[in-house]
Amino acid sequence: MYSNFIQFILTLFGFAPMLLTYWVVSTIQKFGKLSFYFEVSSLKGFFEETAKFLWIHIPIVIFLVLVVLCRLLLKAAMKNLTINEILIKSVKPADHNYSAILISYSLPLFKLCFSDSKDQLFTIGLILVILVYSSIAKSSYHFNLLIRLFGYRNYEIQTKAEITYLMLSKAKIINANHVSECITLTDHMLINVSKP
Repeated sequence: MYSNFIQFILTLFGFAPMLLTYWVVSTIQKFGKLSFYFEVSSLKGFFEETAKFLWIHIPIVIFLVLVVLCRLLLKAAMKNLTINEILIKSVKPADHNYSAILISYSLPLFKLCFSDSKDQLFTIGLILVILVYSSIAKSSYHFNLLIRLFGYRNYEIQTKAEITYLMLSKAKIINANHVSECITLTDHMLINVSKP
């Protein structure tokens, strides 16, 4: 199982799609002011234009970095964490929660109507709420859209010891006998590594 810090980071990855949405909203709001031309007559001008360009597009840059880090974290888990045997009593799909998640990720789109100086305060407040939530939720199971985009399905499983976990699996799990081995990512999140 990963350390508390990595579990916290794993929870933060779940909010990365909000950065993508925020970038889309920000780009639409600033579209008339955007410039894709860089001054190349001086090195100083080039660096100033590049810094301005990156500052405007920082949400998409952070989103892409988080996507890469999430992928690397999952690969490291598959390679380095201990494989455990597991006895499952029941299994059921848990992907039905994604519609609510997608709706919540689209909430920043409503900021298209409210483009004033309070946007930065809204963004800072949202980031603080996300950090507090991530700190609290790191030991529970949560639904992560980035992990879903990498091809993992979510299943709610119950072991024979009556403990409930969220299991991530690339393979479709139809019954409890299809799972015999797993890797523990967090206290309540497992990855199926059983051979079909």
